[in-house]
Amino acid sequence: MSEQSDSVQEVVYVIGNPGSRTVKIGRTANIQKRLADIQRMSPVPLEVMWSGPGGIDLEYGLHGHFAAARTHGEWFHFKDTDPAQTVAAAVENGDWEAALAARPPRTYPRRPEWERNELERREQVALEELDALTAAFKEAEAIQDAARQELHAAIIRHLRDRNATPGKVSEHTPYDRNHVGRIAKAAGVPPLRGRVSARSDT
Repeated sequence: MSEQSDSVQEVVYVIGNPGSRTVKIGRTANIQKRLADIQRMSPVPLEVMWSGPGGIDLEYGLHGHFAAARTHGEWFHFKDTDPAQTVAAAVENGDWEAALAARPPRTYPRRPEWERNELERREQVALEELDALTAAFKEAEAIQDAARQELHAAIIRHLRDRNATPGKVSEHTPYDRNHVGRIAKAAGVPPLRGRVSARSDT
């Protein structure tokens, strides 16, 4: 069995029962955890018989190279040879590369048409709802802007005409006194000093 690396790099492994010629060829980033997971499903003791650095290409290449020995899934039976030595030799000699090159491209199942149509319908409904809510939001923003401008105009008018003090104005608006003062200052309204006097028609 080869020495195991402490890194998290993926490795390709040969796992099987000592003395057995039926082994599993797979890959993992955590060899000890993988061994423990497979052991829980096996009635016989298992061990890592060989491992080496490699990823999905090496794994698929070995699966293709030893396709004639496959029993099921990722399990292979080496009738006349030692599994670990045979796999190690295939890796060292590059035999797996030819098998990988000859392997047909991996394909992924296409969603059935009814499922694609349903996904498209749901997407369309979602986008239409978002469009409607966005339009309502923009309309509400426009109404709010218009109401804000009208309120500011009234604040400025009443302060300029000395109808109420900034403190009194703030009590009847969503703004505090300081903000009312800033609105007045920005509009050029002179500071209001003293109490508001009754206006005379004369």
